[in-house]
Amino acid sequence: MAVVEGEDKLAALDEALDLARFHDFLDRKRAATGKDRHELHIAIKTNLMMLLSGDDRGPVTDPALVEHLVARLAAEGYTQVTLVEAQNIYGNAFKDRTVERVAEEAGYSTPFLDLTETRPVTYDSPFL
Repeated sequence: MAVVEGEDKLAALDEALDLARFHDFLDRKRAATGKDRHELHIAIKTNLMMLLSGDDRGPVTDPALVEHLVARLAAEGYTQVTLVEAQNIYGNAFKDRTVERVAEEAGYSTPFLDLTETRPVTYDSPFL
């Protein structure tokens, strides 16, 4: 874990990842699978569905930081990265409130996998 402060949030994220040796950790875990970087599937769970509107951000993960992380992973050869999120109770109160629509409202350009609409998959994880 690393905590970094600064005016440039993307630079702060890069510094935090470097201080936490995130990519070293990821490479060690990847090596345990015997897969190449481009074969490893990575899911990033955001906090997206609490967004009420683009003006009222609420407690949501900053799209710029998430997309920067995805780009950084891709630059290091990790190209099988999926953003994931699940619908929540707000879907009962707001019409047509899907993960895709909320992600678009939040400003994401990377597509999401809606976990609410997927079948559970069980597998052994080298990360646990």
